[in-house]
Amino acid sequence: MNINKNLIFSEVSSKGSIFKVHRKDRKMTLHYVAAQTGVSSKKLSDFEKGRTNFKDETIKLLYKCLEIDYVYSEENKIKFKRCFYNFYEALLCFDENVENEYRIAREMLKFIQTTNVYPQYLLMELIYHVFHNDMLYDYEKNITIIQAHIQNLDNKQKLIFHDCVALYFMGQKLYHEALKHFEYALEYSHDGAGAIVNYHKGLLYMDMNNPCKALGCVLKAKFYFDNNHYVKRSILSNLKIACIYRYLHCYDRALEIYAYCIPLMKSYSMESKYKTAYINYLWCMILAEKYNDVITVIDELDDELKQSSIFYLYYSLANEKLGHHKLAAKNIIEAKKCLKGCEQTPLLKVIVETYYTYLSTNKKQETKLKKLNLTLNEAQNSNNIELQRFVIEMIIDILDPELQTDAIIDYYKMMLKSYKS
Repeated sequence: MNINKNLIFSEVSSKGSIFKVHRKDRKMTLHYVAAQTGVSSKKLSDFEKGRTNFKDETIKLLYKCLEIDYVYSEENKIKFKRCFYNFYEALLCFDENVENEYRIAREMLKFIQTTNVYPQYLLMELIYHVFHNDMLYDYEKNITIIQAHIQNLDNKQKLIFHDCVALYFMGQKLYHEALKHFEYALEYSHDGAGAIVNYHKGLLYMDMNNPCKALGCVLKAKFYFDNNHYVKRSILSNLKIACIYRYLHCYDRALEIYAYCIPLMKSYSMESKYKTAYINYLWCMILAEKYNDVITVIDELDDELKQSSIFYLYYSLANEKLGHHKLAAKNIIEAKKCLKGCEQTPLLKVIVETYYTYLSTNKKQETKLKKLNLTLNEAQNSNNIELQRFVIEMIIDILDPELQTDAIIDYYKMMLKSYKS
């Protein structure tokens, strides 16, 4: 998909180009609309290209063919823009009211879909689906339409658009394209929307295995959120900083941040991120070899939160490291039980199954190595550095140091390469 930073437009009405969007969406040809309305295909084509304009009565007739009510009101356009920014501000604040603001803005669609504000509506939909990581949404279609009408966006909306495009490219692993659009976005503004761009840019640098640049970007975002009372966004930025410190093996600093943020998350009702924070907190403890702390923290979790396969996996890891082999085996079996019927966690299933294989006493070394190497390949393909190291450690542990010295050296080299990358 080719997305340009800017396009040059003639100073003509956008009414025709908006009509074309709706006509194509309904898969109607110019000839069909011409036959239904009595307006010639040539005039329709000129209207859609902005070469000519029609009176409102004619435009109303054209939209009637598409079964859309033609409404063109400056008041509605102003009202929708207010709804748009109420929605975006709720998203920025991580406000639980965001769904309500989204619903209110969507209810405005019938009043603005035939105006030049319609691309702003499509931008709102793009924002919503990008931030909710909706895999079924047709990103390319709406990005193309918005790009074609980018002159109808204000500068802040252009920033938000390029931020969303960058996130889309991140999801496609097109990192350099994503970085380019983050840079475009940051040319427009440096307020809360600009802070979010810096935060997202930090996520991109983490995907690119550049934690130092990631830290710089997230710290910029956090500085803005701290000084403008975006408390929840500040907490999320702190959590990302903790993840970066963990990646850099600064475990004590990371654990300090997690311990500070998690109680705040509870007090600010950030339930949707609460479990993820605990998962990262416990994983950091495991990397820091604080195995007794892992068991203590899991024991103190709410019963509902505790009944999750990943916490049983961490239980198992900690117990195995502490020499409680029977408990570790029991924990990993519980983890497998929790995963039954769960379709949303394929990677977790792989990790649990791999660790179950590693702990098994009745499986041959050859079988274990085959399973572990398959998981290692998955971790390498997904660029998951921490999982790579975790699996390599298990492989080295089950290899016979006397008979498989060369293989052990090769895996250590692989481990060192992951640190270098």
